[in-house]
Amino acid sequence: MAKVTAAAWFPRSYIHLFETYIGLKKVELDIADVEYGRDLSFTIRGYKNDPDIRFTQEWSGLHYFTAEMPDVGLREAADQFMKDMQVLLLEKILKACHSVTYKQIVADVMPLDFHMLVLTYGDVKTEGYTVREAGDLRIAYRPEDFYYSGTASYVIGSDDTELLRILLYHAYTEIAFDFTYSMMKAMIRLYHEADGIVSEMEAAKRPEDVKGPMDRMDGIVKECSERYGKLKHAMLNLRLKREEYDGLEMTQREREVTEALNIPDSFRRLNADFSYMEILWSEVLEDRLGNIDRMMDNRAAIQRGRKGGWL
Repeated sequence: MAKVTAAAWFPRSYIHLFETYIGLKKVELDIADVEYGRDLSFTIRGYKNDPDIRFTQEWSGLHYFTAEMPDVGLREAADQFMKDMQVLLLEKILKACHSVTYKQIVADVMPLDFHMLVLTYGDVKTEGYTVREAGDLRIAYRPEDFYYSGTASYVIGSDDTELLRILLYHAYTEIAFDFTYSMMKAMIRLYHEADGIVSEMEAAKRPEDVKGPMDRMDGIVKECSERYGKLKHAMLNLRLKREEYDGLEMTQREREVTEALNIPDSFRRLNADFSYMEILWSEVLEDRLGNIDRMMDNRAAIQRGRKGGWL
């Protein structure tokens, strides 16, 4: 039997573990074997057609579901498992325990990205994957897809879940890359939406033509501020996660897995990406939105001072 883990990440802290823990009484699932300490974990029984699922939420915001699956038809089954776990996490756990986070994800202010980790002794078709040796293991993953959610990495030659200790750092970096790309796309969208509002303002002929653009601008400023707050939290989260990783004492096999997946380089690249995104949001987008906001306020103030037409 293969061990399949569907992992999601968004920036969290220890207080969110407690929020989930005290919210479990509201979660409409058959839950057993709850363990709460540095992390929170419990078993979910009888969800859809899946076997027992072990759920874990870490302090950093890694949320992951692990289950056993037959080696036959593994890729298709693992893909369906990931889709099922997206729904389970969002609609069963987050909706019950973290209502604000749930609304942010539904509104696409907080991206919810997943990565699959599959450990198996069976044969896996690896066409399209980069395959690297890690001692007696073969690791198949797609480094060119770092910025895309929903990808999978395969460890062929073992179903030992002890390897998850290292593999979850790989999942963390993969999903954090997805996060930076989502933030990049949001920044571009907000920038162009703001430019469109400037064009509307310049074309406005009557005072009542201004209200709609101003309301939409308020929404853009609000979304920008909310997303920028998530970005800053993610940057702090990354620094702490890297410190945790650097402090690990690894076995020989763990070092081989780390080298095969090049996890230290992923942390380095993420640091560069997050630093760049912070500049884009604070020095490009926020400055641009501030200038537009002031221009709109000035035009509205001038109009209020005129009893006649529109400038």
